[in-house]
Amino acid sequence: MVKKKIFISIVLIIGLLFLSKGVNAADKQTATSTINGITVNWEYELNDAGEIEKLVCTNKEDLNGKLEIPSTIGGKTVRAIGVSAFKNSNITELVIPNSVKSISYDSFRNCSKLTKVNLGAIESIGANAFTGCDLLEDVTIPKSLKTAALYPVFNECPNLKEVKFEDGLTTIPANLFKNTYLEKVKLPSSVESVQYDAFSGCGKLKEVDLGNIISIGANAFSNCKSLESITIPKTLKSAAFYPVFDECPNLKEIKFEDGLTIVPEHLCQKTYIEEVTLPSSIEKINFDAFANCPNLTKITILDGVTNIGDNVFKDHNPELTIYCYEGSVAAKYAIDNNIKYVYLTKPKEDTLEAKVTYNPSKETDGKVTVTITTDKKVNKVEGWTLSEDGKVLTKVYTENKRESVNLVSTEGAKKTVLVKVENIKVPKEEDKKTDPSNNAENKSEKQSENKSENKSNQVPDNTVTPSKKLPQTGVSLAIVFAIVALGIVAIISLNKFKDYKNIK
Repeated sequence: MVKKKIFISIVLIIGLLFLSKGVNAADKQTATSTINGITVNWEYELNDAGEIEKLVCTNKEDLNGKLEIPSTIGGKTVRAIGVSAFKNSNITELVIPNSVKSISYDSFRNCSKLTKVNLGAIESIGANAFTGCDLLEDVTIPKSLKTAALYPVFNECPNLKEVKFEDGLTTIPANLFKNTYLEKVKLPSSVESVQYDAFSGCGKLKEVDLGNIISIGANAFSNCKSLESITIPKTLKSAAFYPVFDECPNLKEIKFEDGLTIVPEHLCQKTYIEEVTLPSSIEKINFDAFANCPNLTKITILDGVTNIGDNVFKDHNPELTIYCYEGSVAAKYAIDNNIKYVYLTKPKEDTLEAKVTYNPSKETDGKVTVTITTDKKVNKVEGWTLSEDGKVLTKVYTENKRESVNLVSTEGAKKTVLVKVENIKVPKEEDKKTDPSNNAENKSEKQSENKSENKSNQVPDNTVTPSKKLPQTGVSLAIVFAIVALGIVAIISLNKFKDYKNIK
């Protein structure tokens, strides 16, 4: 038993030694290079591919002016900048090479003279990487960025009022601009997702363009106290399971772009909006979409809405009134949930009249011009010529055809007309058969005539020996042989008769 315990102890000690060795396996490396005439001392580690990670400047207090981090040191590629790598340095401008993919936390913290940053092609950025950069005002977020830390990156940067986003960027990572002094945000059309807390706590943010985002995370714009109005793009499909614009006391207007089909869950929850008009394109309102909106007293919901989720207007203002059409899903929802409602008067449908004419209208071997005449000005239709007054469309057809033409007036009235071109003459099979030129007998006679003409016009070719043929008579060859045979038999019989007579 004692030996067993000793053996186990030895094994544990050896294991701990191996673990200790493994932890310290990445040895620190050092190197130097010259930047702006200053000798920079570097410390770093190598990854399994022999590339530089955790790059740190050990004499950062000597740095000033523009800093261009080298892409290689000692022939080795620089991949990642380490913790506090340039913290408290006096650099004024930063250029990160495209080889660098990661910036660790506190890397450039409290660089109080830094005004401009080029992030190269980084993919991840750590917490407080640029916190306390008092003069920072020029930052471009590269399209390569995918993740940020679980804590603000540009905290306490009072001069960073607007950032640029490289076209091609698809995600605004969580917490990226939390608690910043941004005043304006304009997302490129390539951005699909704004993650949670991405712009939360931006107390001076007044202007936001969400581009073509598809999803938005929880608290993405919470506590943005200066935000007064925002437009939800028609591309939006989903939101988080928590309010997006919580604690935005001045956000009293949320607009919905025509073409939007869904109001995602929690989207407007806990906002101070007062009035909402949903476009006719909206088909569904998800649960809690307008819950806890104490100032919301009027919302217009049209016939396009066919589904309204649970608790959409939870804890609503007692004066909330739904404006809707009689018999609609919204009307039923209002009645079922004891919410005030007012029936809207349906506008008269704007009609569009159109007449189709054909020239010529009777059977023809040529072309047919089709004319569509309308009672209102219409938009141009591809393939058709539109008159100056916008009420006449023309098109020339060279073959019979049926097609539907969709007309839209300049006021939005729609009509579909059917064009039937059927009077262009097409040769039939019967016509081909009765055509004298196609008649079999006539063809045969013509061929014979052609052969005769060819024979009469032929010049004999003396170089060719004609083949010998038996003369053609009305008597068959077998009869000829029979006659010859009978003659021979008769001659033989006659000679024998003469011999017999002489013997006698």
